[in-house]
Amino acid sequence: MSYTKKAKVESTSAVSLDRLSSLPPDIKVTILSKLNVLDAIRTTILSRAWRNMWTTSPKIIVSDLYGISDFSEGTTARSKFVTLVDLALLLHNGPLVSFSIRCLRIYHDVFDRWMHMLSRKKPRSITIKFLWGDYYKIPSSIFSVINLDYLHLKRCIIHLPQEFEGFKRLTVLNLKYFSSTDSDINNLISSCHLLNTLRLKYFEGISCLRIQAPHCSVYISPAKTEEAANWKNYLKQAFVSLTRIETLVIKRCIIGLPQEFEGFKQLTVLNLKYFSLTDRDIYKLISSCPWLNTLRLKYFEGISCLRIQAQTLQLLEVQGDFEDLHLHAPNLLYLTLGKTEAEQSDAVVGDKKNYLKQAFVSLTSIEELTISGSFLTYLSEGCLLAEFPGVFDRLRKICIEQCSWVWTEVLGACSIFWNAPNFRELEIRSFYRDEEFGYQPIWDNDQAEIEEPTLHHLVTVTISDFVGLEHEIALVGLLLRWSPALEELKIVREDGDVPNDECMFRALTKLLALPRASNKATIIVI
Repeated sequence: MSYTKKAKVESTSAVSLDRLSSLPPDIKVTILSKLNVLDAIRTTILSRAWRNMWTTSPKIIVSDLYGISDFSEGTTARSKFVTLVDLALLLHNGPLVSFSIRCLRIYHDVFDRWMHMLSRKKPRSITIKFLWGDYYKIPSSIFSVINLDYLHLKRCIIHLPQEFEGFKRLTVLNLKYFSSTDSDINNLISSCHLLNTLRLKYFEGISCLRIQAPHCSVYISPAKTEEAANWKNYLKQAFVSLTRIETLVIKRCIIGLPQEFEGFKQLTVLNLKYFSLTDRDIYKLISSCPWLNTLRLKYFEGISCLRIQAQTLQLLEVQGDFEDLHLHAPNLLYLTLGKTEAEQSDAVVGDKKNYLKQAFVSLTSIEELTISGSFLTYLSEGCLLAEFPGVFDRLRKICIEQCSWVWTEVLGACSIFWNAPNFRELEIRSFYRDEEFGYQPIWDNDQAEIEEPTLHHLVTVTISDFVGLEHEIALVGLLLRWSPALEELKIVREDGDVPNDECMFRALTKLLALPRASNKATIIVI
């Protein structure tokens, strides 16, 4: 490099460095607040103006990113990390807004010291995430930081000191993988008068959870233990004081409504997963939420007749073992239906009243429908190709999941197609059972015949997890024959389950030879 070029590079570097040094202090602090402590300390080499600037950052972010496989290297890295955290807490000068620590290693021997130093800084936000090892007991010094407005703890033991007076300003409490007692967790929650978001996930030691937080959005998921799997966590009286919450998420629980339950008058989102409830209680719970907008009920027991009356409901997802469905949701836009049991119940066959058919009366506003193959069988056996009381004029997209495409599922799908004259997009996820199943004739001549629908507005079709079996090819043939406006039929292969390449090659040959009602239809295989 010539002397002239070298001088020019040095001059440019000096100008850039001078620009960094001349930045206003508030901008420097903003930059430092985005960095973890190690990178913030490294800014001291930029210039004299940056030398002690990191100590004034309103946020301290420390993270142990080293592996744990090599013991000798890990010991050295651990020692350096301990020193780093000590220095960050000791040398910090000025108000501290937020402290966050995320660790892979074990620091039980220094944790109390760190928390004592942190409590003297009185931050407004604390996040402590330990990703491995035994739970850490939260020392009493943390409970003296009464000005906290955000607290997130992971892998910890919570035991309140006798002198604890509560977090008067706390708005968000997030606890995950923790252990506590009934009295401690209940006292902790009830002492946070401004709490608006509460998340309790994978906890132990709590048998009776009492939540007194009327303005709070609640997320509850007990521990993944044998006890929790058997739903021994029984929530009954917990709903009494939650009449003003807006979001409620509960997982792995038995729910029983008390007699004095008056409803959630401001609830907009209700999400229940792995739960048990009675017909009466689920109906009372849903109907007592006049502003309910989103409802998810997944993997439940104890409900045979599911009755849902929700005038403001826009999104509904149901996945469980039930017999009858009574549904009145005139403003519903997105619907997902699935059954964990494919067997047909007596309630929808024979001469008995078909409540499932009547459930579709109020769904004329629906725009997107997701339905499982087992539910299509359930649908077809109850109202075989009968016209629904309402027509889905606004339905634009249909998604069919876990479809093995036996004839009853085809019948159920046709029932939907006939009553959705304007839908434009179809997504199907195939379900492959065994190799022999695919080579047997699926649709025998003695199967019930159907009047083939014409899908005038169907433009795109996507079939995922395609294996190339005979019933899948037959399905593609039906869709090509029924869709005069079809432009694209995309097939996504399931490479992990393909019986062999020769089978797929034969399938592709058959696909290309299928007749098409649309001269614009293209088949794309990926």
